[in-house]
This record gives sequence, structure tokens and C-alpha cells, in this order.
Amino acid sequence: MKIKIKLNKQAIRKIEQAARKAAVETMEEVHSEINNTVPLDQGDLMKGIFVSDESDDNGIHVKLEHSVIYSRYLYEGLKMADKETGKGPALVRDKYGAIVGYRFRKGAKLKVKQPKEKLTFQNGRKDHWLEPYISGNKKNFIKDTYEKNLKGKI
Repeated sequence: MKIKIKLNKQAIRKIEQAARKAAVETMEEVHSEINNTVPLDQGDLMKGIFVSDESDDNGIHVKLEHSVIYSRYLYEGLKMADKETGKGPALVRDKYGAIVGYRFRKGAKLKVKQPKEKLTFQNGRKDHWLEPYISGNKKNFIKDTYEKNLKGKI
């Protein structure tokens, strides 16, 4: 018994494009959502979050990324110190004297400052702002939003 299967490559390509577009739209919605929870001072951390689409022939790879160098430091929510010097980050100021971030010395390996100290944020904002989407009360948000976005495209 012979079975012959013929694939409609054009239809498959259309589904792949719809899936990619739905993934990007979903990450954009997560981006909008977390703007309500990301720690906020000058707004640089919030402005430094972007959606990156690195999809290729191996699959769809859409990421939510931070361009702000100190985002991992804030995400962990613990004061860190340079392993070698024991010092914390230095404030970085613009030419007008406004704080624009924090910086450790180049090449510094970081450790959690001992005894552990939590960072404090304003207006009820807190560290681990993506955790609700990973294992918290919004863990179905990405899946549900993606399904909704994809249904509208196929």
C-alpha cells in the first residue's frame, strides 16, 4: 500500500507567518502589562524594555529584553557587591547631574551583599516583575493571549 502526501507549502508559510506575528503581538502585550509593575524612578528601566524577534528556520524566537545594564540587578532585588572590592555600584549621572543608572567596575563579578539587603522600590513596585507570568497568577496570560492573537490570523 502506497501513501502519497502532498504539502501545501504556501499554506504552511502563511501559518508560520501568522504564528510569528501572533508571538510578537503577545510579547508586546506582556511589555505593556509589565510597565505597571517594573520599578520606576527615572523611567529608564521601563524605556529600556523591548521585544526582540529572532525567528529563523529553526523556529520562532520572540523575547522580552532589557537594554538597561542594571536591569538584572534590580530584577533580583538584592543589593549586590563586587566580589573583588566588596563595593556596591556607583551612581551614573548625566551632564546635568541627574542619576541615569548604576554601574559596577568593568569586568566585575558580582555577589549578593552580606548580610542580604533587599532593594526598596517606590509605589508598591517590586523585584521579579515577570514572576507572575512565569509561575504566578498570570501564568496563563501569555498562552491565552497568544491563542487569541493567532486565532485572529488564521
